[in-house]
Amino acid sequence: MSLTLFTSGWKGLAPAVALISLLGTLPLVGTAHAATVSSASVASIAYSAQIRKITDKYWNNGSWRASAGVSVAATPANIKAFKAGTRVRLADGQVRTIKSAKTTSGALTVLMSGAVLNGARLGYPNKLSVVPVATAAATKSTATKAATATATKAVVASAQAKAAPSTATKSTTATTAAKTMSTSSATATTSQNSAAKTTATAPLLAAQSTTPSAPVQLVGVSLSGAAFGSSALPGTHGTNYIYPAESYYKKYAEQGLTLVRLPFLWERIQPQLDTELDAAQLALLTQSLDYAQKYGVKIVLDMHNYYRYYKQPIGSETVPVQSFANTWKRIAQKLGTHPALSGYGLMNEPNTNGLWPATALVAAKAVRQVDKTNWIYVAGDRYSSAWHWPQSNTQLIADPWMRDANNKLIFEAHMYLDRDTSGSYADKTETFAPDLGITRAKPFVDWLRANNLRGYIGEIGVPNYAPDAILAMDNLLGYLRENCVPMTYWAAGPWWGSYILSLDVTGGAPQPQLPVLVKHANTANRCAAVGGPL
Repeated sequence: MSLTLFTSGWKGLAPAVALISLLGTLPLVGTAHAATVSSASVASIAYSAQIRKITDKYWNNGSWRASAGVSVAATPANIKAFKAGTRVRLADGQVRTIKSAKTTSGALTVLMSGAVLNGARLGYPNKLSVVPVATAAATKSTATKAATATATKAVVASAQAKAAPSTATKSTTATTAAKTMSTSSATATTSQNSAAKTTATAPLLAAQSTTPSAPVQLVGVSLSGAAFGSSALPGTHGTNYIYPAESYYKKYAEQGLTLVRLPFLWERIQPQLDTELDAAQLALLTQSLDYAQKYGVKIVLDMHNYYRYYKQPIGSETVPVQSFANTWKRIAQKLGTHPALSGYGLMNEPNTNGLWPATALVAAKAVRQVDKTNWIYVAGDRYSSAWHWPQSNTQLIADPWMRDANNKLIFEAHMYLDRDTSGSYADKTETFAPDLGITRAKPFVDWLRANNLRGYIGEIGVPNYAPDAILAMDNLLGYLRENCVPMTYWAAGPWWGSYILSLDVTGGAPQPQLPVLVKHANTANRCAAVGGPL
């Protein structure tokens, strides 16, 4: 996250400091126009729900301004009624097909085919209605069923006979057999779904295997605490900072989040440059790795220093680049053989105006001298902003060594959805478009694709009070999965108080971001390796 300060001994979050210039208004993505269908072709209305009263820069009377979509309440009945493939009727009589429906914290966003809607005419207080199949189509379906009734009965009877030992199997087999005699409208829907899957964006770097040898964990958390108290260095464990307890690893592993980014501070692991690593800090890091190993978790060690050592920039007279590289070499020598280690996060959010690429190269090569196996996570300049990545990191891969797949590099971007991309979410009235996360991540993902590289979103966090931001994160995680780009959510762990991005708050109240993360963590993927297949 962009620089956040913690005072000595304070077990809570101090005000975040926004470090990135204002982004401005994001471009909105339009959709193709679709022909409208006269209301005369609709036999009746099967179900209706009132469009929500929302008007802001993204919504007009509950109608999304960027493409054809409306917002309704996320009631069980609405969720059941408004599903992909369902035909719906608008207030002016036109009929469209639902492309997708996303729900989060009481709101259901229903996205449809066709042109952007006129919210003044079609939004609140109007309703969105589900319509049955047109009479003509129903007649055709009935005729088709009648013509194949005998064949259907024969197939079902045969299936039941073969499945006689198991009632459950019998029912399933009979249902499957009956579905092979589906109506023409169902067949058309299946064909459309198949076409959509065929044209989906290919995952990064290579075609995916449909049956990978082992699942790849694409969703995890940043377990923070060990980088707290940066105003008290080195500080006292348990007073100025805290390493997360075993219970956090257990809790998130049980929910399928088995990738952890673990921030720590350089000044604590090595209080004096070019000296042996601190034994107490090594013990704490080793203990964290042991916790992770116990619950099947992999850890990314994140040096959370913003390109500073005791507030002095790397590359300055007092903090040579080689000293930074030497520290990582020592860490790799001590921890590189631990089975829970995923890799080394060289530096959190450097902001160097071009100095970082050379520093990253030296440090990565130093690690590779002693560890040929584990990943090296290379952050981007300008606080690793995914949105600004292409223009801010043109020199990051200028050296061929940084593009060599054999060196096992993963490039790490960060992204937040607030206006200035800082993650402070200072404007509590700000709203978030459903595709905003995808829009912010796409420059980074496109850069990875263009350069045939692996990538990772080391930080993404959304506020607990904003259902539209949580919906945008939901859509983002689906996009990242399609591209085999893993992510770790910011943040979880102890001492967060009431921090609006945290999964762990005082009192332990469930946070609305977690169900989205759990859903995606437990969704199957076709990725052959972390960051995409080679």
